[in-house]
Amino acid sequence: MKQLLATFVLAILLTCCKKTGSEKELQNSSWITVTRLNNPDHRFRDIDFVNEKDGYALAIEGILGNHSLWYTNNGGEIWKSNSFVFKDEFPNSIAINGTTVFCVGKSIYCSTDKGSTWKNLNPPFEGYRDIQFLNKNTLIVGNANIIRRSTDGGNTWQEVFNSNIRASFKKFFFTVHQTGYAIAGETYDNTNFGIVAKTIDNGLTWRILDKRFVNVTDIFFLNDKIGFVFTFNYELFKTLDGGDTWILVSNKSPDAYPNSYFLSEKEAYIGGYRGIFHTLDGGITWKEEYKAQDSVVNKIIYNGKSLYAITGNGAILTKKNNN
Repeated sequence: MKQLLATFVLAILLTCCKKTGSEKELQNSSWITVTRLNNPDHRFRDIDFVNEKDGYALAIEGILGNHSLWYTNNGGEIWKSNSFVFKDEFPNSIAINGTTVFCVGKSIYCSTDKGSTWKNLNPPFEGYRDIQFLNKNTLIVGNANIIRRSTDGGNTWQEVFNSNIRASFKKFFFTVHQTGYAIAGETYDNTNFGIVAKTIDNGLTWRILDKRFVNVTDIFFLNDKIGFVFTFNYELFKTLDGGDTWILVSNKSPDAYPNSYFLSEKEAYIGGYRGIFHTLDGGITWKEEYKAQDSVVNKIIYNGKSLYAITGNGAILTKKNNN
């Protein structure tokens, strides 16, 4: 009887101590806050890493506020800020090349000292959504329905493409070669449309892909051939041939305006108004890992060791990649 009782107690203890598969998965999927802005009016808008250690995050304070650039040199464990010396109506995006940082909003700004000082380049046009470095001196920006390119470090800009449609270019994605993609789209009244444009000569010339989408809200490419597109209708499309053909993966994505990062064809993360979601089957199903609290997850990025996410309520989150 005593032996039977001891066996029963031991079984209970082992059951209580053993982690179930779901508990282990939840533990591995935890996101932690590494930095939070003190001012509730501040929010993080963009984040990028130069390498595993050096990264930048753009924090904004409403219209004409005191915007700041945050910097880390230890892989995101500690972040420090530099106050901007300019006031832009709404900074949107940053691009980094070493210690040189560009920021776009109403105008285009450049810093060569990690954000301590800034210069307004005063381009002849206003309103920019995204900026990308193509090499040391070559950059590309989206300016309404026009793509502009600079080959002298942003001093002068040339129009290289005009879509001639009422939709702003809002994001670029370049692969390791000279191939790049740009998305544009709008949803208003009874209108819902989007396009994907492609370049194969480092942004010098562009063409609109034949596939017609509704409002395209995000894009990510693993290489020159394999890529993904999200739309306003919660759709996820995949291409295996550089955008010539597209396969509908799902029409039940968790967010209409996602910010995605694909680690492989199967594993990816998206952030948005609902929080952060994770897929292990290429986007067919998604599991919630972080619930947004009166905010939005504006971007997710991977620096080679850890995942980072920024939120609209002023937090930088991180998650170790266990693969």
